[in-house]
Amino acid sequence: MEDKDYFLRLYEIASHLNKEFSLHAALRSSLEKTVEILEVETGWIWLTEPDNKSVYLAASCNLPPALSKHPERLSGWCYCIKQYLSDDIDQAMNISEIACSRLEDISTGTKGLKYHATIPIIMNGQKVGLMNLLSKESQQLNEKQLTVLNTISQLIGTAIQRTRLQESYRDKNHVSDKAINSVLNRVFVPKMEAVLLSLNSTKSDKAKVEETIKRVTDIRKQLTLLLKRNRNA
Repeated sequence: MEDKDYFLRLYEIASHLNKEFSLHAALRSSLEKTVEILEVETGWIWLTEPDNKSVYLAASCNLPPALSKHPERLSGWCYCIKQYLSDDIDQAMNISEIACSRLEDISTGTKGLKYHATIPIIMNGQKVGLMNLLSKESQQLNEKQLTVLNTISQLIGTAIQRTRLQESYRDKNHVSDKAINSVLNRVFVPKMEAVLLSLNSTKSDKAKVEETIKRVTDIRKQLTLLLKRNRNA
């Protein structure tokens, strides 16, 4: 995939996350686009429970029959979840580094899937979730692909922060959707539009990629401050 195609997909993900207020729909769409970017078969996203000691399945895409017909196989712990919750995964890990333990002892219905990349989703030092992308073959993602995955992680983390802000306003203050949208439109939308413009103008300039990641990180920090102010109100 050429550089312009990578950034076109990133633009599409950021654009959708900028408009989507349903966390499930946002995660599902982002996952589908990420599967396309890496040209792999399937994937899923875990989100952490409030206690940060366990995770739950929040989105999946194109699961093989061995998993779609047996959803219980996507419950419980595995190697990457254990490593993530133990603070041993903080950057996207290559496909060749982890063999999926959920498929290793299954003889049929796996579509030959075996290896996966793991992408942690971390907001302001807090574990939020992780994404797994599965492949039939062991392969090495290059630096550009890993950078793109880490950027997607930042974008998804920002979307999660935004939806939590929205839920916080609803649950605690019982304000109307109009008021919630007003806050989000004033804080979130203008900054995400700047990210979209940056992605749209980026070709293969690594400095611009780093600048985009920095902007997304800044959005997350501001949303965190809003959440903190709301909790203390």
